Amino acid sequence: PVLDHLRRECDIKPDSSPEESFARLEGYLEHLELPRDEMLLPLASLLGCAPPEADLDPALRRRRIQEALATLWSERAELAPLILVMEDLQWLDPSTLEVLGLLIEQVPVVPILLILSHRLYYEVPWQGRDHVQTLRLERLPDESVAKLVTSVAGAPLPAEVVALIAEKADGVALYAQELTRTLLESEQMELLAGRYELRGSL
Repeated sequence: PVLDHLRRECDIKPDSSPEESFARLEGYLEHLELPRDEMLLPLASLLGCAPPEADLDPALRRRRIQEALATLWSERAELAPLILVMEDLQWLDPSTLEVLGLLIEQVPVVPILLILSHRLYYEVPWQGRDHVQTLRLERLPDESVAKLVTSVAGAPLPAEVVALIAEKADGVALYAQELTRTLLESEQMELLAGRYELRGSL
């Protein structure tokens, strides 16, 4: 996710050559008046467009990339308040988590809002910090699942179908969405007069 974000920020296309990618990154840093000397080569290394002479020890390279990313976002936040949203921390690689840790250390003095989500079983290393707040999202009640299902479908579904989806989803919004889409893509539902009707039985 971090690499994709950086490519979008620098307007680097999938077919951009290493030379073009390096030039776009350099122009991006200059445009934002960011510290070029300490950020260009680490970020270019992350993007795979660093010149050969920039090869570093892997551990040192990883650390410099992490520091460059943290500096990039904190400097961006100084230009205008920044909101970063990242989902499913439990699936992130250790290096990305370390970058988030560096950013979280700067939150008290830099205008950055980090919105991070993870499963209940996952324990984040920065839990308990004074500037870190945890919001536990409870499972959706059946009424909310019904509204979500109708929104995804774009038209009302039979009550028995909604009840079945709510039962199977067990309050998990993503599961309810996927179940609804799967059902609509099957041949079991038919849209008639602005409402879905069930063909046969589930």
